[in-house]
Amino acid sequence: MPQFIHRLARLSVSLAITVGLCSASTIFSFSGAFTFDSDVRYFTVTAATLSIGVRTYSYGGGVNGVGQNILEGGFAPSIALYDSTGVFIAADTLGGTFVGPGCSNGTTPYSVTKECLDIKTVFAIPPLQATGVYFVALSQQGNDAPQTTLIDQFPFPADTDFFPPAKFPDPVFFNLNGTVLGPSWAVDFTVGDADTVVPEVPEPASCVLTLIGLLGLAARKRWHA
Repeated sequence: MPQFIHRLARLSVSLAITVGLCSASTIFSFSGAFTFDSDVRYFTVTAATLSIGVRTYSYGGGVNGVGQNILEGGFAPSIALYDSTGVFIAADTLGGTFVGPGCSNGTTPYSVTKECLDIKTVFAIPPLQATGVYFVALSQQGNDAPQTTLIDQFPFPADTDFFPPAKFPDPVFFNLNGTVLGPSWAVDFTVGDADTVVPEVPEPASCVLTLIGLLGLAARKRWHA
């Protein structure tokens, strides 16, 4: 079995125990920072329910599901959901609108711009497949995930400074209105009691594609059996 699968399994157990000890809710909280504005962070969701709730704190900040205060000023996020074969299901790339003093989608506006670019959504997913495995891609707004399959490329897969023009020093993060932002991200997943959410290990794209291949091979073996 590939080493990254072993790491995913260990991390899944560790996260499930941590969430169980820290909170009675089924919220998984993650945070980090991109190196380049074209980076993508993947998460594997093992779900036995028909919905996956996603709430980001990258742009406007706030208190996440485990009580951590997330500072505002990170990049404007974009979220996409894929099934176990890597086929696109749904996305949220725009966030909400400012209705003063809050946001229409229940997130927190960025104090500098009064914009509401964080995501708060519940993805309704199709009837569960045999695996019950889904992938979520987190990227910067403007480098939105492909609404086809994970095999297809993002708009700027290798451009380390895709927006605005490269006259700005790298790495630089902006929203689509040109506001300078930071590289930080934070996201909560709300899932069922028996579900798990695991962030991918380094080289996420290759890991996701490899895992999709393994899942497809297992499904074919079950079908032929």
